[in-house]
Amino acid sequence: MSLVKFTAHILICVSISLSVSGDLIISASAAFAQERRPLSADGVEHLLKEVPSHGRIAQLIQQNGVNFEATAAVRTRLKSAGAGAEIMQAVEKASATYVKARAAAQPPTPAVDPERAKLEEENRKRRETLLKEEAKKKEQAERTKLEEEKRKLRETLLKEEAKKKEEAERAKLEEENRKLREALKRAEAPKIAPAPPPPQTSRDGAEMVSIPAGEFWMGSDEGDAVEKPRRRVYLDAFRIDKFEVTNALYRRFMESTGRAAPSYWNDANWNEPQQPVVGVSWNDAEAYCSWAGKRLPTEAEWEKAARGTDGRKYPWGEQWDGTRANSGESKIGKTIGVGSNPNGVSPYGAHDLAGNVWEWVANWYDESSYGRAPGKNPQGPDSGQYRVLRGGSWDNGPGLLRTSGRGSYSPADRNYYIGFRCAR
Repeated sequence: MSLVKFTAHILICVSISLSVSGDLIISASAAFAQERRPLSADGVEHLLKEVPSHGRIAQLIQQNGVNFEATAAVRTRLKSAGAGAEIMQAVEKASATYVKARAAAQPPTPAVDPERAKLEEENRKRRETLLKEEAKKKEQAERTKLEEEKRKLRETLLKEEAKKKEEAERAKLEEENRKLREALKRAEAPKIAPAPPPPQTSRDGAEMVSIPAGEFWMGSDEGDAVEKPRRRVYLDAFRIDKFEVTNALYRRFMESTGRAAPSYWNDANWNEPQQPVVGVSWNDAEAYCSWAGKRLPTEAEWEKAARGTDGRKYPWGEQWDGTRANSGESKIGKTIGVGSNPNGVSPYGAHDLAGNVWEWVANWYDESSYGRAPGKNPQGPDSGQYRVLRGGSWDNGPGLLRTSGRGSYSPADRNYYIGFRCAR
């Protein structure tokens, strides 16, 4: 019987019962008792709505049974419809009977064929083996791919490193070629300087040589940092003393002005008339030049007078020659008479611009002044703590006797390796 017909049947029975005697419980019970069919969950819900007596509903469930499993969802549903403990107990019992009967009605599990089971197990193991081999091959392929990528990366890095090394070698070779070309250019220049102009004298009677106007190479890119950068500098024409100021000339200055004697004036090692005066401060040197109607040379003037226009390393050329200057290599241990090394003259005929004594020049000392100096008649910084010294002395090696070498000293200090010459 369908649910609709079943429900209609219940309603007819209930209606007849109400009209005859009003005994709803007896009529509904009679209808369900006659049907004797298992109740569905929907049927139980309808009974809960139509039959007030829960005891009668439980009795009907026990008599007719149910055709559903009392799952948690069904139990929740029936409780929501108003089923009490008595009804739920009857449902649980009838449901267990239904589940058991259903399980018994299932066809028996066919017997397992041992040969078939063995074949299936072999096939399963073969599939597992194939899957493992495939996974292993895939892993090996990934590893091979990764190794290949690493190899290519190493090759790329090695190529880049080789390229950088090649570029560095090329740059080094180009720099060596540049230096070689400059050396060849200097080597091709006349080794014998042109005859210097006729000597000129000043008020103190000292001979002077003339330096023509024009450009020259000042500084050095190969020397100390204070000599950089090497650059072209233009100077107006000037004259500079042919020799360092001697003790004989300085005596005339003291007698004329009443200036105090310099340090070491009475020391026999330093006071021969033709030795360069030493023990003079920068202020002493500046005062002497002013008395003589001259001035101290600028650093640029001193360097041009020493190296000429070809940028030579020493006044006589590129190579050091210890026989051309009074230096530490000479082992004399003091100054010698000015002009004692005629083979060490500069291109313009000035003597002793390498060795014998360091020479005061006009400039204040600044380690980085070359980078800011103008390209024409540079005068140096306006102030400073030290004054510039040039040329090296009897106590120094070849490195300090280079034409581009620079030294410094406090202008008030005096020493037995410092002298000067004048310019105008």
